[in-house]
Amino acid sequence: MNWRLFRMALLCVVVGWSLTAGADGPEAPATEAQLQQMFKDGDFQGLALKATRVLQLKGDAAKAYNRPKVMMLKGEAQLRLKQVSQALDAFAGAAKESTDAKEAATATATEMLVRKSPGLKYTVRPKGGGKSESLDILDEAGRKQAMSALYADEAAIAAPKIKAGESAKTLPIIIEALKTVSRLGALEQAATGSEEKTTASAKELGTHAQTLMTEAVRSIAADVQKIGLSANSVTRQSDGNGGYLMVKRGLSPVDTRALRADVDNGGKIADAAKELSAVTKVASLGAVASDATRAVADAQRLLDTDFSTARGGGTMKR
Repeated sequence: MNWRLFRMALLCVVVGWSLTAGADGPEAPATEAQLQQMFKDGDFQGLALKATRVLQLKGDAAKAYNRPKVMMLKGEAQLRLKQVSQALDAFAGAAKESTDAKEAATATATEMLVRKSPGLKYTVRPKGGGKSESLDILDEAGRKQAMSALYADEAAIAAPKIKAGESAKTLPIIIEALKTVSRLGALEQAATGSEEKTTASAKELGTHAQTLMTEAVRSIAADVQKIGLSANSVTRQSDGNGGYLMVKRGLSPVDTRALRADVDNGGKIADAAKELSAVTKVASLGAVASDATRAVADAQRLLDTDFSTARGGGTMKR
């Protein structure tokens, strides 16, 4: 056999195959429909890999996809591959990126359910005693039952926190209760298709928060006004030559500390009021945020004023 000719022939075959593969170009990313079909077909490994590629797309190529939906598909595939931590990341990402309230709620609720389901089984313990039931959350019917059971369990745990928030005298307790309500709302949406109960609780907490915030803002505004009147009041000061100058009193160290606290607290209230307005749908919290921002600006203006150059009158001789 002429080995030289054989090697040349083999080289031609390899080069020809390479050129053909290059002409075809790289495989196009899977479409959403193809990803969904892969899930139906049980090709979870392929789905996870192709979804990962889709999620890496940038610019115009990425605009053809609903990223949160792709993340959810990837997460569901990873659950079936027993890649639980990766699935949790996918559900959290979908909740964060989704602009659709129901989609975001589903993603949040799914993440919560997975975290509460060791071995992907949710345990339902009857309230009146008896044998507990283990629900497979990878089964469609089991997932639905488990979600309803999780909502009922979490609602029972949340009830004391919500009640405490509704009668709280301090904002941190109310805000903590609202965080609980927000998580519960996602579960209620996923389990029942609405957020009626949690929306009512959120509104009540928001109204209560508004009352406390309004009182706090009024206190800050009154404090700033009092300090401002004192700082701008005129007092007599020796000029060192046997006479006196009429100068503005200015800020004492105590005044300065108080104003800095007002700026800090007012800013926190403004931020919290804006956030709570969106969460609770209590529109009047927006006015609280505006009032707090105004009080902060007044306090900062006093802090920035140079009272040492402010003369209240001329020189007076003894």
